[in-house]
Amino acid sequence: MTRRAIKPKTWDVVEVPLENGKVGYGHVLGSVVVGFYALESDQRVALDEVVTSAVAFRVPCMMDAIKEGRWPIIGNAAPPASMIEPLRLWRGGGAYAEISEWRPETGTVDRPASAQEIVGLEKATIWDSRWLVQRLALFLRGEPCPWVEVA
Repeated sequence: MTRRAIKPKTWDVVEVPLENGKVGYGHVLGSVVVGFYALESDQRVALDEVVTSAVAFRVPCMMDAIKEGRWPIIGNAAPPASMIEPLRLWRGGGAYAEISEWRPETGTVDRPASAQEIVGLEKATIWDSRWLVQRLALFLRGEPCPWVEVA
C-alpha cells in the first residue's frame, strides 16, 4: 500500500525529532520557508507554548520530512510577529551579489545588492531536512553551525 504524501499548509507547526531523543519545533511559513523555535523538550509541548517560544532561525528548506511524516504536524496556528518578519539572504558575490528577501505576503523577491549590503546576511540555501535537524540541535546546544555561510 502506498502512503499519500502529506501536504503541509502555511502556519502548520511541526515536531522535529532530534538525535538525542528529544524534540524541537518548526513552523511552515511558506512553500519553502520554515522557521524553527529555540525550544527543546522530552515530550510533545502544547501548540500555544510552541508559538510563544523564541525564534531560533528561519530558512528555505526541502519539505520532504513533513510530506513523508518524519516531522509530524501538531497543529496550525499563526506564528509570532518575529517569525514572519522579512527574511533577507544573499546569493552570488562581488559584482554579482543579490539579496533574496522573503515576506509571507509576497514570497521571495530578488534584487541586485552591493557587497556592503550583504554583510552579516546568511547565504541563500535550500536546506535538506536532515541537515536542519543537526543545525537545530547545534543551535539548542549553543554551538555554531559550520554549514552556515555569512557574508
